[in-house]
Amino acid sequence: MRIHCQVVQYELGRLTNGQNIIQSGIVEVLKDSKNYHWIMTQEMVQKYDGIETKHYKLGYIKSRLYDIEESNGGQIFVLQTDRIFHYVNDDIGFKEQLQMSVATGRFLRLSTDLDGKLLILCENGIFKFNEFNQTLIMVHRCHQIANFNTFEKFEHFIYWHNTKKKKTYRLDLQSQALDSVSVPASRHIFVINKDQVWHSKGGNITITVDFKSKSSKPLNVKQFDQKFLSEGLFVSGICKLDSRYLLVALAFKGYHLYDTNDDSFKKVSLLYQNKKVSIQNSENKSISCGAYGQSYLHSYEGLYVLLDPKKSFKHFAFNNDDQPESVESSNTIRGFSEDSYGNIWVATTNGFGVWNVKKRTAKMYFPKPGARNYLNYFSVRSIQVLDDNRILVCQSEKDFWIFNPKLETFKPPNFQNTNIKKSFLESFKNRIGKISGNLFLITCSDGVYFFDSKTETIYLHHDKKYPNLGANSIFLDMSKRIWFLSPKGLISTDQNLAELFKVKVEENGNKLSHFSMIEVAKDTFWAVGDNIIEITITKDQKPCVVNIFDDIKNAVFYNLHKDRLGNIWTTTASGIYLLNRDKMSFELYNKSNNIHNQKYNYGHAFESSDGLVYFPGFNGVTYFDPSKFITTKEKLIVHFTSFKINGKSTMLNKSYNLSYDQNDIEISFKAPVINSNQGVKYKYRMKGLDPEWKLSNGVNTIRFSTLRAGTYVFSASASADGHIWYDTGTTITINISPAFYTTWWFYTLIFAGFIALSYYFVKRYINNLKRKSKIKQQLTDLEIKALRSQMNPHFIFNALNSIQFFVFNKDVDTANLYISKFSKLLRLVLNSSESPWIPLGEEIEIIQLYLDIEALRFGDELTYKIEVDDALDDIDDMLIPSMIIQPFIENSIKHGLSSKEGAKTIRIIMTKVNDESFICSISDNGIGRNLSNQIKDQQQKLEFHKSMGMKLIEDRLNIISGQKTLNNIQIMDIFDAKGFASGTRVDILFPIKLNI
Repeated sequence: MRIHCQVVQYELGRLTNGQNIIQSGIVEVLKDSKNYHWIMTQEMVQKYDGIETKHYKLGYIKSRLYDIEESNGGQIFVLQTDRIFHYVNDDIGFKEQLQMSVATGRFLRLSTDLDGKLLILCENGIFKFNEFNQTLIMVHRCHQIANFNTFEKFEHFIYWHNTKKKKTYRLDLQSQALDSVSVPASRHIFVINKDQVWHSKGGNITITVDFKSKSSKPLNVKQFDQKFLSEGLFVSGICKLDSRYLLVALAFKGYHLYDTNDDSFKKVSLLYQNKKVSIQNSENKSISCGAYGQSYLHSYEGLYVLLDPKKSFKHFAFNNDDQPESVESSNTIRGFSEDSYGNIWVATTNGFGVWNVKKRTAKMYFPKPGARNYLNYFSVRSIQVLDDNRILVCQSEKDFWIFNPKLETFKPPNFQNTNIKKSFLESFKNRIGKISGNLFLITCSDGVYFFDSKTETIYLHHDKKYPNLGANSIFLDMSKRIWFLSPKGLISTDQNLAELFKVKVEENGNKLSHFSMIEVAKDTFWAVGDNIIEITITKDQKPCVVNIFDDIKNAVFYNLHKDRLGNIWTTTASGIYLLNRDKMSFELYNKSNNIHNQKYNYGHAFESSDGLVYFPGFNGVTYFDPSKFITTKEKLIVHFTSFKINGKSTMLNKSYNLSYDQNDIEISFKAPVINSNQGVKYKYRMKGLDPEWKLSNGVNTIRFSTLRAGTYVFSASASADGHIWYDTGTTITINISPAFYTTWWFYTLIFAGFIALSYYFVKRYINNLKRKSKIKQQLTDLEIKALRSQMNPHFIFNALNSIQFFVFNKDVDTANLYISKFSKLLRLVLNSSESPWIPLGEEIEIIQLYLDIEALRFGDELTYKIEVDDALDDIDDMLIPSMIIQPFIENSIKHGLSSKEGAKTIRIIMTKVNDESFICSISDNGIGRNLSNQIKDQQQKLEFHKSMGMKLIEDRLNIISGQKTLNNIQIMDIFDAKGFASGTRVDILFPIKLNI
C-alpha cells in the first residue's frame, strides 16, 4: 500500500495580516532598497516598515494611481496619468514632481534604465528623468501605447505594445536597436526571456511572441485537458522562481508551475500556515515581482508573499486516509532512522513508515492487533536501521521486531532465557540506542536490556537489569560514556553500565527533568527539558552544572540537536530556537518561518546523511537544511528618517552647519524588517559629546536639547539579536558655530580698541571694570541665593491645603507627619540656598522629602523609587548645583502624572558614566509630551510655570556655564510596544569633580 506524502510545493506568508494595511484594490507592491514595503492601491500609497503602516493619499485623488518605482538614488516615484509625485519624508509625504505636457502626452508607466535612472512611458514616447536638474530627456518617440500594462523591462530591454500600428516593440537600451513583431491587441505583457514574451488579450487568449522568428502563436497548452481549456487561458501574472521555472497565475484557474525547458504547466499547491489557500485571481494583475527577488500574490483576503524556501522550514505528514478507523493519527512522530538508500524510517503513535525523500513518496505500516508475526501494537516508541538495512521496531508494549523491508516480514528476536523474555515483553519499552557496531541498548520500565544484532539476541549484562537506569533517552558521548536521561535526573555510565556519576537539577525544591542532550565540546554538554543546563566534567571526573539561556522564559524544551555545521537547535511550543554558544544569544523561528508544529516529542531529533535536520512533532515532521537556512539571514538596513532643528523638520543631509542658537537637535532612524520574531534593538553614538555607544531601549528618536558649540558626528546601529549590529553606513555631521562674542576676532577687535584709548581712559575703564565685576559677582551670588530660596508657590499652597485637610478631618498623625516633613524640607532648602553647590547626598534627601510630601497629597496613586549606582562613592562629597533636579520632578508630576488616571510612578536613577561624570535619569509613566502640550495649549495661561520651571533651570545653567561646569540635558519620549506614548525621560549629565 503506497501513498503520497503531503509535500508542500510553495509556502506563503501574509504581508497584510493585521498590520493596518488597506487590502482592497492593491495595484502594485514595491520593496525598496531600505527594506520598506510600498503597497499601492488605486487611491493611496502605504509605507510599511514591519511594525507600522503610514498611509498617503495624494492631492489629486480624482485620478487613480497606476505605478510606483524606485530610482537609483533611493527616490520613490508614484504615477498618475497627468502627474508624477516623489516621496520626501514621513512628515511631508509626497510632493508633485512633474505634470504631463503636450510633448509627453499622458503618463502611462514607470521603469528604470541601466543606471537605475527613472524611465517614464508616455503616450508620445519614452522619457528619462534627470533628478539633478528636474528635466525630461526623450529616449524614444512612439505613439498610441495600448494601455497601462503593456510596458515591461527585462535585463537591458524594454517592451511595449502600440495599438495604432498593432505591433509589439523591443528596445535595446545598450545599443538603442529597435525591433518589432506584429500583434493585433494586448492587455498584458509578460517577459519570459529576452526573445520571448506573452501577450494576454480579450477572449481569454494568451499568445507567445518570438522576436527571433518574428512570429506569434497561441500559448502551448498540450499539458491541459480539453475541459480545462474550454474557457481559454488568460495569464494575469508571472514571477521567476529560478532559471527554469515560472510561477504563472491563470485568470480564474489558480496558479501553475511553468517549465521553460519543455513548455509544460503543472498546477501547484499554495499553503499558508499549513493550510491550503485558494487565491481567486481575475484578469487584473495577480503577481507583483520585487527588484530584490520577492514575489507578492494579490488576493481579496490580502497580500501573500511567496516564501524563500531557503529561509523557511519544511513540513511532512503522512496521509492517514488508509489507516484503520478509531485509532490515533500516524502523524504524532516518535523517532527517526535512515537506511543506506537515504530513506527515512519514522516511528509514530500508529505504526511506522518510510519516506522516500527523492521520490516524495511514503509508505505506512499500520498495526494489526492480535497478530503473532506482524506489528501488533499501535505505539512504536523507537526505530533503528541495522547495517544490512533491516529495521528494529520497538513497540511501547508487547513485542519487539526485526523487520525485513524487502520481504516485508516481521521476525521476533532471540532471548537469553525465558525469564528475560517474559520480563522484557511485559515491560514498557522506551528507546533503542546504538552503543557500538552490533550492540544496542533498549531502555524499559524495569531496566536496561542489550541487543546483539549479529546473534539477534536480547540479554542482560551480568544478569542485572539496572532498574535505576531506565530512561526515555540515551546519549553516547565522545568518551564512549553512556548517558541516560529521565525525570529522575541524568545518569552517566561506562560501556559496562557501571555508574560514573549522577546529575540532578532542582529549582525551588522541585526536580527538573531533561530529555535531550548534546556534546558541545570535549567533556562539555548541554541538556534541555524544563530548562537548559551546561554540564562540564572536571579533571577529577565530577560534573559541574550551570543554568544557561535564562532569558528564554516559560518554555519547555523538547529536543536539542547540534548539526554538522556546529549550529545548535532546540524546539519549544513557541517555535524553534537557534542557540549561539559563543555569544550565548538565540534567535526564534516560528509560524512566520513556516513552522507548523506547536509541540514536539521528547529527545529524538535526527540528522540524515544529506544534512537535513528532522524534528518529531505532534502534527508531522518539521525538517530543513541548516546550510541553506543560516547563510541567508537577512541583513538590517539602518537609515535616518528625519532631522529636526529646534523642533522644525528639515531635509536630510550628511552635514549641517548651524548657529549657536540652533542647538536643539532631534534625529530619527529606523531599520525596517518584516516578520521579525524578536523586534529590533537600537543604539546610537554622538562623537563630540560621548565617544561610547548608548543603547536606546527600543527608542529610535534621540533628542539633544542643549548642544554646545562644536563639531558632532551622529551614527546609529540596529540589531535583531543584540549581538550582530548593522550601522547606518553614513553619519550626520553637525557643526554648531560659537556666538560671535566668543570668537577670536571679536576679542582682537576689543583688544585693538583698548590699545587705541589713552592711558587715562584705559585706567578709568579698568577701574570701572573692577567695580562692575565686583557688583556683578555680588548680584550673581544674590541671584543664586534668591533662586535657591524660591519654591513653586503652587507646591506650598497645595502642601498647606493638604495639612488643613488632614486637620479638618482630625487625622492628627498624618497632619503631624506632613508638617514634620514639610518643615524639614523648608529647612534644607533654606540651608542649601547659602551656597550655589550642594552635596549629592543632601540633594537626594531634599528630593526624597519633596516626593514624600507629594505622595501624601496624591495618596496611594503616586509611588517613586530612587536608585544610586554603587559605583558612585562618597556622594556626600560630590557637589552639584543645588535644587537643580527638583524642578524636573515637579514638572513630571504637574504635566506628566497629574492628568494621568491610575497608578503614577517616578523613577530616579543616578548612574556613573565614567570617572569624570554621572547621569541623573528622571522617568515617569505619564501621558507623554505630545498629550501634555495639547493640554497646555488648552490652558494657555499655564505655560510651564514660566518663572520657576524650565526658565529657572535655563538661567541657572547659564550662570553655571560661566564657571565652566559641564552640563547637558536630554529629554526623550518613552513609547510602549505598540508605539503609544507611555511617559517621559530626562537625562542630566553632571561632572563628578567641579573646578569651583
